[in-house]
Amino acid sequence: METSEWYNGVKQVIKADFRAYDSYDDSIMDHNKLLSTSRYEAVRKCKDYKSACEAVYKCAYATDPDYAQKLIRLIEQYRLYEYDNECLNEAAADRDSEKIRKFQRLCNSLGIRDYQGKKLVEDNIIGPRTRSCIKKMPLLKRGSKGSAVSFVQSLVGAVPVDGDFGPITEGCVKDYQRRKGLKVDGIVGGGTWTSLVTT
Repeated sequence: METSEWYNGVKQVIKADFRAYDSYDDSIMDHNKLLSTSRYEAVRKCKDYKSACEAVYKCAYATDPDYAQKLIRLIEQYRLYEYDNECLNEAAADRDSEKIRKFQRLCNSLGIRDYQGKKLVEDNIIGPRTRSCIKKMPLLKRGSKGSAVSFVQSLVGAVPVDGDFGPITEGCVKDYQRRKGLKVDGIVGGGTWTSLVTT
């Protein structure tokens, strides 16, 4: 297949072999494996999409000297940055943490069901079924008690984790909201729940 590459600043059309995949999922998984290699470590350390675009070019992902700027334009044209905090599949799941599994267990224990009315599978993957439960979580504020409070305490660094939403927990929630750019009210509502679970 013909494709354009840049060598020493000169654009050349070459014939290149491209891999064909049996499915879209297979191609995404292979791409994830590529970006998880040591060669792309700098990309994984980036905190925003613009620096990631620059880094991926510097790691020799592409030869077009304008690659980073073209990629940034596409991201901004289609507002793809809105997906930065999404975890939609196993490859993007937080494998270093049991947070999602604990959230799924919490939902099941509270009787919160997904959009199909079913219990969640406790698989530590934040897919559509798990995401649908976030908006069903109870509003928590000072005076609230129970396992949902304990879950929040464990994520915002409140000590002790005792299931009692007191002034210490409220302060920790406010600190968390401030760091995440959320409304700082010390109340765990929809926006704070979404941030706690998905980021």
